[in-house]
Amino acid sequence: MDPRKPVLEALVATLGREETTLAQLLHLADRMRNALIGSDFALLDETVRSMSEAGDNLDGLERDRECVVAGLAEGALSFDAAIALADAVGVPALRDRRSRIAALALDLQQAQERNARLVLGAVRLRERWVNILAGMVAPTYGARGRQNVAASRRLVSKSA
Repeated sequence: MDPRKPVLEALVATLGREETTLAQLLHLADRMRNALIGSDFALLDETVRSMSEAGDNLDGLERDRECVVAGLAEGALSFDAAIALADAVGVPALRDRRSRIAALALDLQQAQERNARLVLGAVRLRERWVNILAGMVAPTYGARGRQNVAASRRLVSKSA
C-alpha cells in the first residue's frame, strides 16, 4: 500500500467537511434572501451571524487542507497534481469532491450576487423615499398635509 493513500483519504475527508460547510452557506444565503424580501431584520441578523461563523469554519478547514496537502510533498503541490496522484494511488473520491465543491462555490457566488442586488435595490428605494419625504417640508405643506401654495410661492424668487 502506498504511504500517501491515508494522507489522500484525509484530504478527501477534509474536503467533505468543506463541502458540508459550503452547502450550509448556500442554505444560509437562501435564508438571507428570504429575510431581505420579507424585511425580517431579526432573521437577517441571525443569518449574517451564522454565515460569519460558517465562513470562519471554512477558513479553518482551508488551513487544515493546506496542512494535509503539505504532507503529500515537500514542495508546493497543486490541486491538479494531488488529483492525479489520488487517481494513481486509488482514491478517486478526490476528483468527485473537487467537482462538487466547485459547483457549490459557483452556486453560492450566484446566490450572494442575487442577495447583493436585493440589498442594492433596497438602498436605492430607501434613498428615493428619503428624497421624496425631504421635499415635504413645512413651508410647502400645511398642518393638515395639504399643499400650501401660498407658502411655496414665497420660496421662489421672481427672477427664477
